[in-house]
Amino acid sequence: MITTRALIVEALNRANIVSRRQSAPADITESTYRLLKGIAAKYSNDNLLQFLVSECGTDLTKNEFVIGDIDDNAIDEYLTLDVSAKNVQKVNKVYWRSKGELGSYIELSYASPNDFDAYQNGAGVYTFQPINDLQILLKTKLLPDAGTEIKIIYNKKWNIGLDDELRIPEQYEELFIVALTHKLTMTFPRLSSEQVNLLKQELTEMEKNIAVATRAIKYVSRKPLAASNRADFISGKMFLR
Repeated sequence: MITTRALIVEALNRANIVSRRQSAPADITESTYRLLKGIAAKYSNDNLLQFLVSECGTDLTKNEFVIGDIDDNAIDEYLTLDVSAKNVQKVNKVYWRSKGELGSYIELSYASPNDFDAYQNGAGVYTFQPINDLQILLKTKLLPDAGTEIKIIYNKKWNIGLDDELRIPEQYEELFIVALTHKLTMTFPRLSSEQVNLLKQELTEMEKNIAVATRAIKYVSRKPLAASNRADFISGKMFLR
């Protein structure tokens, strides 16, 4: 396992900014720490960090759900939760199933907030928008039904402290070192253009490999319902189109 600080030290060394045999100035350490947190947030949004993926669920009793957490020290600043999802950053996928068909989840299709309202009620789509720093509003066009439940796959924020031990798979350790090194070369140029290009190629290949492995993960066994009407799916009409 590697600590956040050790990862930063290694990246600063590879970027030829501060040798690992020396102590980095506090301001450089802090600025590099901020760069690392930005990289982690981007990778989580890009669905590259499988170790930050979690899930929650609820009955489909309505169309809109507040998911996330509440700060106990500032309760009045947050909406009442429908679904608890600690450290939620973004919704990754949403599935539904009838309670009488356990194991048969159907994936909903994502629609952007701008396009969502154009879909008819009953369509198999969802969207989401941040409400505040701890909560997200999830919307679906599925018709409310107490006999239906939804599963929400979401990406969590990576709240890393400077001296925390990063309990992450080994391939991610190297990914973050290379990504942070490349980011540092853009902020504090110390390497030649050729070295930076090689570093970028290495990073691109690592990101591609992890993305391929992540896409291969199956959360449930059924394919997306796209924007089909749920009633059509249940009746079988969608298979006649």
